[in-house]
Amino acid sequence: MSILSVYHQSTPEQANKTLTHMEDIASTLAVAGIELLSLPLACALPAGADQASILAACAEPLARLQGEGYASLEVLSLDCGIDGAPEQRASLRQARRYPVDQQFYCVGGRLQLCLQVDDYVLAVQCEKHDLLRVPAGVVHWLDIGEQPRLALLRLFASSQVPAAALADQTLVGLIPGLDD
Repeated sequence: MSILSVYHQSTPEQANKTLTHMEDIASTLAVAGIELLSLPLACALPAGADQASILAACAEPLARLQGEGYASLEVLSLDCGIDGAPEQRASLRQARRYPVDQQFYCVGGRLQLCLQVDDYVLAVQCEKHDLLRVPAGVVHWLDIGEQPRLALLRLFASSQVPAAALADQTLVGLIPGLDD
C-alpha cells in the first residue's frame, strides 16, 4: 500500500497530512504536477534481482515507457544482505534535481521518494507496481531504509542519463525516513 505524508518545511518532524488511499494520494500529487500510477508486472520479481532479470520481467511496460520518450534508465536493485547498502542509502538520500522529467518505477520491494515542492515535502512510500512521474527540476531524494529490499527502474526523458545538480540538504535529515 502506498502512503503519502505531507510535511511543511517549518515543522519537518511532524506530517501535516498522511494519506493511504491511492486516489487521494494521486490527486494530492497531481496538484504539484506529479503523477502516481499502478503498473503491475505479469510476473513476480523479487527485491535484489539482477539487472538482466529485472529488464526481462519489465520488457513490456518498459517498451511502452520508452516509447513515451523516456529513453535512458538506471536500475537499482538491493537486498538487505548485500555489502554497500549503507553507502548506497547515504548516496540516495542526497537532495538533487534533474534537468529532465523522470519516472520512478518500483518493481519490487519498497522505498520512500521525498519531493520538495514549494514549502512542502511530499514523502511517498512506494511499493511494488508504483510508478511516479516527476517533472524536471523537482528537488527529491530517495530513502531505501536501513534494511533495503527493492528493485527500481528510474527512467529519464533524455537519450542519456543526465547529471544531477545537488540541492539544499537542510530538510533531508529532518524528514522521517522509511524505517523511522
